[in-house]
Amino acid sequence: MKLLELIRNLAKERRARVAVGVGWERSSYVESALCSALKAREQNFGEVVLVSGRGVVKDSYGFKLVESDEPWLTLLELLKSGEVDAAARGTLSASKVLKTVKQLYGLEKLHRIALLETADGRPFFFAPVGIDEGDTVKDKFTLIEHAVKLHKLLGLKPKIAILSGGRLEDFGRSLQVDRMLCEGEFLASMVKREGVAEEVKHYGILIEEAIADEATFILAPDGVSGNLIFRTLEFLGGGRGIAAVYTDLLPTVLLDVSRAMKDFSEAVALASALVELSQK
Repeated sequence: MKLLELIRNLAKERRARVAVGVGWERSSYVESALCSALKAREQNFGEVVLVSGRGVVKDSYGFKLVESDEPWLTLLELLKSGEVDAAARGTLSASKVLKTVKQLYGLEKLHRIALLETADGRPFFFAPVGIDEGDTVKDKFTLIEHAVKLHKLLGLKPKIAILSGGRLEDFGRSLQVDRMLCEGEFLASMVKREGVAEEVKHYGILIEEAIADEATFILAPDGVSGNLIFRTLEFLGGGRGIAAVYTDLLPTVLLDVSRAMKDFSEAVALASALVELSQK
């Protein structure tokens, strides 16, 4: 069964309560949040609860609506108290949600793993996607550990691809590339040595080979290149981002989505699927 089909089926079985944030800085933010909620309801992905600023949503279309002066805080308080099973940032401000997550959960640093899909419909998990994530070997190893945990929650066997700055035969052309190649080799050997995953390979710069080999998780060299890969896929390459999981919080399920997305109903599906499995 394909990954997205698995997620959709699990979501329909669980139909978890998923809080979705509704931003209002642009009219399109309200529209995309409502359209996503409606589509998720049509597909039976979950029971959506809308969380917005006061007076932002004029018609909730039958969804439970929670209004607040600080909806980013309310969204996370609903999640932490158990009033909802999962939450998605939706179209609320990323900076406000990130800051509030750190405060409520006592975290200095956050890690996110995104679910992406290529233009020809091949899904894979990917990290880092934040420019300040994955900037050390330790941080990248943590992302790999989190990815394996995420795979286990979905009942998947991880196939890990580690990217770096060039082909292996490029060693010696640049000190920066040499460092990245050595780091990629070291990470792959460390994952095997520590027994984190059975299938792991350092692909150098050849992301296309990682996709062709059906890697389920791809690790970029750092947060900046990871963000560039994501943005190129999403905005130039005809692919799409579905959602990013805040993996430090698992089994608590909090997802991030891009405010540029017109439809993030499948983020609701992913949230619902993860709740189902995290409670077993």
